[in-house]
Amino acid sequence: MAHEIGDGLIALGAPAGGFSTCLVGVNGTVLDEGETVESPRVREAAGPLVAVAYHSACARDRESVKRRPNGEAWLASVEALPERVRHLSVHRGHAKEISNGHDKLADLSIAKRVSFTGTADELRDRLDGLESGGATGGILGVKLAHTLDPSIKMDVITMLGFIILAGIVVNSAILIVHQALHNMRNGRPHNEALLESVESRLRPIFMTVTTTVFGMLPVVVSSGAGSELYRGLGSAILGGLILSTVFTVFLVPVMFSLWMTLKDDVSRRFRGRPAKPDSGGKTQDPARPDVEPAGEPSPA
Repeated sequence: MAHEIGDGLIALGAPAGGFSTCLVGVNGTVLDEGETVESPRVREAAGPLVAVAYHSACARDRESVKRRPNGEAWLASVEALPERVRHLSVHRGHAKEISNGHDKLADLSIAKRVSFTGTADELRDRLDGLESGGATGGILGVKLAHTLDPSIKMDVITMLGFIILAGIVVNSAILIVHQALHNMRNGRPHNEALLESVESRLRPIFMTVTTTVFGMLPVVVSSGAGSELYRGLGSAILGGLILSTVFTVFLVPVMFSLWMTLKDDVSRRFRGRPAKPDSGGKTQDPARPDVEPAGEPSPA
């Protein structure tokens, strides 16, 4: 059904073949040089992802949990609870944090196997493997706890920040393209129209970005009570807006210019016709029938 109704696919963990566009969602952390999966930083960053493997196995077949490292102790901890609260207890903090006593028993030795965790070289090899398997892009939720605030979580509010970001960043590109098309309708060549568009729209773009960045900055850096709730949202908008502005100012004009050049070349190749000679051996330009053909002047 996905092949029939969709132009692409977003997959989790592994790519699916047969799609021109296949994005693969992965989560994990990059190990520093000499760092092991048992380090406190990796436990904080990748521990919840390892625990998800135990959650999934428990949901499918509880006996399969015993085949995982320290799985018997994990399962015994779960079964010690009353049946009516087991499910809620197991999935508390699911894929987000270690917030129950069971997940502390999850063995991090399988972190590289069940999550996108490893050294930089190992992850490059895994990315190459995903690409050869049909993935055309990745949605990387790599948690760099040594560079990012550990309180920033990929939760629903953070995902809301990405939605807000998508609605903001398109406006800059629309401003540039709309003004360029307007200049072209006024008779400007497309390269000249594009340069004038970028020059005239650069100031409003930077004004919008600057006000939004400084508006979201307190949300990211504040340390008051409850501030961590919206820190992920602010970080998504702040970082995404700065990066997308660089791409908008430089990449959009280049892509627009290449597209217009290609369009002109195609139009000349498929719509242009050679001039036809008339009975006197002169040539008439079909695009300008009102212009006298080159040759001897007509008699008065």
